[in-house]
Order: sequence, then C-alpha cells, then structure tokens
Amino acid sequence: CARVTMAFPVEPDGKNGKERTDVALLQGELRRLTADNSAQQDRLRELAPLFRRQQEAMDRAIQLRRDVGLGAALSAMPLRRDLFRQIESGLSGVAGEEQRLLELRRQWADRAELLARWLAVGGSILAVALFALSGWLLAQSRRLLLLSEDEQRTLATQMRTAIESINQGIGVFDETGALMRWNDCFVALLSLPGPMVHRGIRYEAIVEQLAADRGSQLETMEQIRHHRSAKTLGEPIVYEHTRQVDDRSFELRRTFMPNGGFVLTVSDITERVRAEVTARDAQRLQAMGQLTGGIAHDFNNLLTVVMANLELAKSRLPVDSDAGARIERALWGANRGAALTQQLLAFARKQTLMPVPIDLSAM
Repeated sequence: CARVTMAFPVEPDGKNGKERTDVALLQGELRRLTADNSAQQDRLRELAPLFRRQQEAMDRAIQLRRDVGLGAALSAMPLRRDLFRQIESGLSGVAGEEQRLLELRRQWADRAELLARWLAVGGSILAVALFALSGWLLAQSRRLLLLSEDEQRTLATQMRTAIESINQGIGVFDETGALMRWNDCFVALLSLPGPMVHRGIRYEAIVEQLAADRGSQLETMEQIRHHRSAKTLGEPIVYEHTRQVDDRSFELRRTFMPNGGFVLTVSDITERVRAEVTARDAQRLQAMGQLTGGIAHDFNNLLTVVMANLELAKSRLPVDSDAGARIERALWGANRGAALTQQLLAFARKQTLMPVPIDLSAM
C-alpha cells in the first residue's frame, strides 16, 4: 500500500511507466491475497477507478510540465491530492480490515494453542483413565471367566445327574465306534454284563454280546456307516425291537454327531405297545358296537313294517276268526323282536337298558 501511495506524477516517462506497472502488479497481488474475502474484493473494485483517475491525472501533469511548465503542472495538484486521499483512505480501510483479520487469526491461533494444551492434558488424563478402566475390565473379565467356569462345572454336574435320572439308556460313541459315555439305564435296558461295559469298548463287541445272549437287537457297524453316507447330519434314525426272551419292546434312536460319532438312545416302550394293543382292541369293539347298532336300527324299521301290516290285517278279520289268533302270536313275536332291537340300540348307543317313567311334577 505504501508503494502505491508514494508514486509521484512528475517523474520522467520511464520511471512513471515502471510505477504504473508496479501499481498494477500490487493491485493484482492484493486481489489474489484477499480472494477469500468478498468485502475486501469490493473495496479493491472501488479503488480501481481511483487508481485509473490518478494515473490519468499524473499523465496530464507530466504533459502540462512538458508543454507549459512546472507552474501549470502544480496547478493540478489539488485534484491529485484529493485522489491521493481517497486512495489512501481506501487502502487504509483494506489495511485495517487485514489487520483486524490478522488479529482475529492471532486470537484463533491462541485459542487453538490453548485448546491443544487442554486436549493434551485431557488426552493424558483420558489415557490414565483408560488404563485404569482396562485394568478394571481385565479384573472383571477374569472374575466373569471364573464364574463361567463354575457355571460350566455346575452345568456339567447337572447334566450328568439329569442323564442318570432319566429312564432312557444313553450311550455316546466316537467316530471309531468306541464307547465314551453312558448312564446306568443304558446297561440295564440292554441287559449288558456290568464288567464288560467300560470306556473304550467297541460297539461291535456290544452287538456281538447282545446277539449271543438275547438275539440281535442293534444295528451292525456296516449299517451305521451306510446310514452315515445316506442320511443328513443330525437326523435321527429310529427303529423298534421286541426282545423274544421276555417279550419287552424297545425303541432305539441313533443320532450322528458333528465330530463323526453318534448317540444311541434306548427306551423301554413295552407299556406303550401294550396300551396300543389295548386301544386297538377297544376300537375294534367300538366298531362292532356301531355295526350292531346300524343293523338293529334297520331291523327295527323292518319290524315296524311287519307290525303295521299285521295290525291292519287284524282289523279287517272277524272277531272269532282263527287267523286272528295267529296274527296275535305274530304280533307278540314282532314285539319281542322290537324289544330286542331296542336293547341292541341301547348297547350300541350306550343308552339305559331299562327306562323307568318319571313324574316330573313329583320330582
């Protein structure tokens, strides 16, 4: 700004042209430096005409000095001073605004530095807090781990107790067919000798023992391998077997495990099988009763026709006719047949066999 305001109009042409070029360069530099400030750009646009007028006044003063003399050039000084004051005022406004922005930036820088210091202190405090929190979380994790281990042990104990308490036999075999775990019901239901059941006994040995003592009741290992290749993992294979020695029925359920082994579950279903037989007999008797009721109903309809015709024939005969006596005996037989059908219907429909008249008013 100082270089612009100090340009003097009465220098020779060469120096005046250099000053004009410097003023143009300084204007461009000011516009570039204040490109992000629209207010400063407006001020510079307002100064541009003043700079042009000043250059024009300088050119006229130089021309008057050459043509007329120094006095004529000095007579134009008030106009140039007025332009200088306007330019200086505009440049002062630009410089003041830049000084104000610089002061604001210094304040912002001081605040940022203070904020950075506080952030550093806060970061240190936060790091210490996080370290303490990490220690607390580690202690909590260890405590939870110990609790989880206790819960797992308790759950394992509960599972073992539950498996031992159920009335189903459970045997767990690994992928090679070796017995890994079992409960007492597994040994009791299959009637296995206690000494032979131990960890690692082969499934084939159990099958052979059962086949020798009580007849084959378990699948062979070849059947299990075939089912493994044909069945989906986790899909149970269920079959029933009746032991001929004591006529007891068993349901055997085999389920493959993800590790290649399988679980064999043995259930005593003797009572269920017997209940099913009893239910089938009851259903058979019920069907017979329904059939009896249907036949009795149709027979009753036939007797109704017979009795009606006998009554009609009796009404048309003379009182002392021999045929009337025979019709009476026929009606007596038809009534006996009707009573029998009523008994059959009462049996089929579960009705009272001996209905008794009741006086509702007395009741």
